[in-house]
Amino acid sequence: VATLPAMVRILAFLGSGGDPQVGLDELFMAANESVYAKTPSKLFLADILANQENRPQEALEILSELKAEFPKSPFIHFLEIVALYNHGETGALQKSVAEFSDLVETQVYDPLYENQSYFLRGIIPFRAKEWKKAVSEFNQGIEETDGIDPFVTWSILYKGYALDALGRRKEAIAQYRDVLSRLRRWGSHDSARLRLRRPFKPDDEETRRSVSYTHLTLPT
Repeated sequence: VATLPAMVRILAFLGSGGDPQVGLDELFMAANESVYAKTPSKLFLADILANQENRPQEALEILSELKAEFPKSPFIHFLEIVALYNHGETGALQKSVAEFSDLVETQVYDPLYENQSYFLRGIIPFRAKEWKKAVSEFNQGIEETDGIDPFVTWSILYKGYALDALGRRKEAIAQYRDVLSRLRRWGSHDSARLRLRRPFKPDDEETRRSVSYTHLTLPT
């Protein structure tokens, strides 16, 4: 509560009515000097640098620092993977996803993150447009894990994309309808409805960019 006014000032500058540079300056100051708002400020800053300012290396440096500070945090590790995916860092993406899977298997990360691990393994061939391999990876996550997990929903959605890219439209439609039958996960229903109206194409944005991670729910 004591830090709330400072964060409100920062977020106000990130909206449409202020000076964005002032907002960035506030975030840099909070990330480097604050006592209580340092970590959330770094998370906001990394997202803005990666997805709005097109300064991915600076964002990845911040996320690398956070990973070192919180080595048992799958959430921060996931943010790094999103940034690598969005900026086409293929080799680093593969390495980071492999590390994530290993940490789940060795239970450094809670086994509940197995669903997320399967999804992340699927996005590597998906981004490389290796559609059949992507379907296989997403299938593993769908069939072997907890069906109510949000990343199972996203595996179903992305499997639909890959099937569309393979020209298997009827199968893709079945995946999108499955997504709509499940609990809404971030923008899953919007994405499924879009692809029911308009088939996914290999060069559509989903192949290049994932969800902006400030849209995700921060874990407690």
